[in-house]
Amino acid sequence: MISGNKWKNASADSDFYSHSKLIEEKNKIENDLKKFCKHYVEKAGHIWPEKPKPTSIEKMFKELNKEVEYRTVYLAMCKQSHQDQEDLINSLLRSQTKNQKIHSQFIGEKHSFSLFICLWGIRYYLEALESLGKHYNFASVTEESKKSILMIDKFHKEALQAKEQGIFPEYWVASVIDGI
Repeated sequence: MISGNKWKNASADSDFYSHSKLIEEKNKIENDLKKFCKHYVEKAGHIWPEKPKPTSIEKMFKELNKEVEYRTVYLAMCKQSHQDQEDLINSLLRSQTKNQKIHSQFIGEKHSFSLFICLWGIRYYLEALESLGKHYNFASVTEESKKSILMIDKFHKEALQAKEQGIFPEYWVASVIDGI
């Protein structure tokens, strides 16, 4: 993770937005969240590590028994962001044929990818909250996380059905997705 000072130095010569102000705000929020977490960890009778042990993201997901999911999502995101050969051919074909069926399928794939990545990200976050709730005996956190994971499962099923039909519910799709 890049610290705030490195970001500040990297963006000092940039005219793009007011990075210094955004970085200061991000650092303040991170520090406030650390204080908040420290408070609750100590109230639960545990010791807050002033300097956490460094660990790789791969090791963390492996210890959470989520290594396959992490690698799958990571590879999918890398593939999508770097425009693999299939995407390039599909874009070329779509641009040359002006075929509405191909265009609709292309948009549907982008929507599916975006929705599934978002839903999996939310699911991982909720599962992490549930684990923390169990570890620190915060029953309400554990219970609400479980309820929320059930909702994410419901949304996944809806998205799978919608994908098979080629139509996403209107409330699922924002016009910004078309720009991806």
